[in-house]
Amino acid sequence: MDAQSIRYYVDGSPHYVVSRDTVQSHGKWVFDQTFFIILNQAVGGHFDGDPQSESIFPATMLVDYVRVYRTTAAR
Repeated sequence: MDAQSIRYYVDGSPHYVVSRDTVQSHGKWVFDQTFFIILNQAVGGHFDGDPQSESIFPATMLVDYVRVYRTTAAR
């Protein structure tokens, strides 16, 4: 994350990037303050839509670790 975007990586490879402008088109950019990271297995909603019929439930989310980086400019 920097002042203009948030980047998500899976196994070291870029997976998803969302820009500040995209976030602000839906509401306030709140990432200029301290916050907590919540990992959940939400299904459906406005982000990616409802699950397709081939989705397998119940599902499991396994997280080995989460790494957060801080740039030297953010200190």
